[in-house]
Order: sequence, then C-alpha cells, then structure tokens
Amino acid sequence: MNTIANSRFIGEVLIELPSVDSTNEYAKQLLSKSKPAEGTVIFTRKQTAGKGQFGKKWESAAGENLTFSVILYPDFIEAGKAHLLHYVASLALHDFFESLQVHPKIKWPNDIYCADNKLCGILIENALMKENLSYSVIGIGINVNQTVFSPDIPNPVSLRMLLGKHFDLTPLLPDFFPFLEKRYLQLKEGNIAAIKKAYQSHLYRLDEKKTFKTSTESFEGIIRGVDDSGRLMIEVDGEMRYSTTDFIL
Repeated sequence: MNTIANSRFIGEVLIELPSVDSTNEYAKQLLSKSKPAEGTVIFTRKQTAGKGQFGKKWESAAGENLTFSVILYPDFIEAGKAHLLHYVASLALHDFFESLQVHPKIKWPNDIYCADNKLCGILIENALMKENLSYSVIGIGINVNQTVFSPDIPNPVSLRMLLGKHFDLTPLLPDFFPFLEKRYLQLKEGNIAAIKKAYQSHLYRLDEKKTFKTSTESFEGIIRGVDDSGRLMIEVDGEMRYSTTDFIL
C-alpha cells in the first residue's frame, strides 16, 4: 500500500495489484470481509476481465492504461438518487482531462468522449442499507498509452493518440484523485443543482439533432439534458422522451 499526499482521503490507501480479473470485483470482495477506509483505491496494470456499463466487457492492454476502482460510503444519498454518483465521477474525469489540455464530453450516462471517440468508461456498483446507499465502488478505465485496439471496439481513443506523448502511469493516477474528491465533497455538501448544471453543460451532442438507435428502433431527436431522476431527455417531434437504457448516438 502507498500513501498519496496530494489528496485528503481519495487514494490515501492505494492497493496496487500486479494482475486481477476486475478491480471492482476485488473491491467488493474486500467490502464483504471488512470496511476499508473511504477513498481506498484498487489499481492494476493488468485487468483480465474488466466490466463495462450494461454488462459490456472493458478491454485494456496490460501496462498501458489506468484501470482502478474507488470505494466510497455515500450513505447520505437515497437509493433513488444514485445517479448523482455518475455525475460526480463523470465531472471529475472531465475536470481531470481538461487539466491535461484534453476537452472531452460526457456521453450519457457515464462515458467520456473526445469528438466521437471513447476515451474513458465508468462502472459504478452500489449496495443499499434500507433507503440509502451503503457503499459504492466506482470503477474507471482510462485509455492512456494504448494505440492498437481490438476491432470489436468501434471507436476508441487514448491520451497518447490525442496528445502525441507517452504517459507514466505512476504519477498520472494520483493526479486524478483531487478532482474526484472535490466533486464528491461538492455532492456531500448538497450542491446538487451545481453538479447537475455542470453535468448537463458537458453532455455529448447536447442540443444537436441526431439519429438515435436502440435495440428495437431508430429515431431522430435532440438531447435537452437530464431530469431529476437521471434520465436522458430527448426531444422528438416537439415532445420529450426519457431514456433509462443505453443507446447508440
């Protein structure tokens, strides 16, 4: 375990594993046996069975990217408002990438895109205690140095591809922690309106007329933001539709 000095609690405990199937799974196993300090980070350079949103697989070349999970105890959040953690994680990543001179957008619900290419994915898994969240595991995968991807991945991009330079993963990881801590504390202090406003302002394809595809249909619409339940609001022929599932933009 290493101690990170530039953040008050996110990453203060850092567990680095040479290889693991999934950092989220490791974190949940840890939680089943003990109560790690809030902000504990599990990091690996080789994740063999990473998971993405909606049951998708997250592929990452060993030693080239950042794959890690953060343990939080957001017991101040009602179960029905768990989407606020997606906002927090997405905004923290947005802020972090901006600090690197990358200007991303947030593809609802929680992918990070540059232009039309995916730079980063987030998977959040929660446990409940009565009406509120008990713990949350925020899994993050950032494409950093990888330049060759599986043809099964339709639109990947990495920091190296965007900025033309190689990154040392060791200092890059803790550089992210203060951004997550700042946004998490903003949520804890009750600044939900500011978080939602920022999240909406950075949405991928906001106010653009585009074709949307689901597993059953295709339609034209305009993203207008998110509602108080975290659903994506899409204007279709003058009427608002609300999406709670993934779709292709």
